[in-house]
Amino acid sequence: MKITEKKLTTLSHVREILLKREKIAIDGEPMTDDQKKLLNYANKFSKLSVRDTKELQKKLKGIKLHLSDVQIVKIIDMLPKNIDEIRAIFSKDEKFSYNADELKQILDCVAQYI
Repeated sequence: MKITEKKLTTLSHVREILLKREKIAIDGEPMTDDQKKLLNYANKFSKLSVRDTKELQKKLKGIKLHLSDVQIVKIIDMLPKNIDEIRAIFSKDEKFSYNADELKQILDCVAQYI
């Protein structure tokens, strides 16, 4: 298989792509072992539908905190339930400088999908 594009994406979107790939595999080329393992992982840990993922992504971009795409994907994949979980997600981010009120805005967006 040839890689044609690299793109940051959420686990729910990965699941959707692999489910489509699985349907194609029935008629054509079978899924690789890595694809099967990744699909199993995505099925187990993906928490939102693609539609909800897109909605949450739009809301997180709209809260004016200038979250990066990487931060948004991490938030969507992890769905933090409290401020400490958000801090853990951003712990290696050198640009992390949000106060408690700003983190609460993130939690308020996420809470609509938990």
